This record gives sequence, C-alpha cells and structure tokens, in this order.
Amino acid sequence: MSESLDSVILFLKKIVPREAKNAQKNLKRFDGALDIMGLERYMKEGGRVTLYGPDPAAVAKEWRDVAERYQSVFDRE
Repeated sequence: MSESLDSVILFLKKIVPREAKNAQKNLKRFDGALDIMGLERYMKEGGRVTLYGPDPAAVAKEWRDVAERYQSVFDRE
C-alpha cells in the first residue's frame, strides 16, 4: 500500500506539474498561431501590413521566427 501511495504522490508532485507546463506551452503556441492566421487572412483580404522598427534586420528575424512557429504548429498535426 505504501508503494502505491508513494507512486501517487510522485505523480502529483512531478508528472502533473510537468504536463500542465507542457499544456500551457502548447496553448501559447496555439494562441500565437491563431494570431498569425488572423493576420494572414487580413492580408489575403487585401489588408496592408506595415512593419515598423528601428532595425529592419531585427524585424525580418522576428517575422521569420513567427513564420517558423506558425509552420511548426501545422507540422505537428
């Protein structure tokens, strides 16, 4: 009985928080993908998107990073 109780305690202390953290990360990624899809739809409908920033290279890198996150969402399906 003690072993099963220890297993439950271990599960509650280690596994549940880790899984909750993974779920939170996945939800953040999904929210980001939804934002990107909304932007994509806006652009397809003819909306103009202007990038602002002091460093054009940094802005381009940020957009590449966003595109990679967007693609990774679909790669996991």
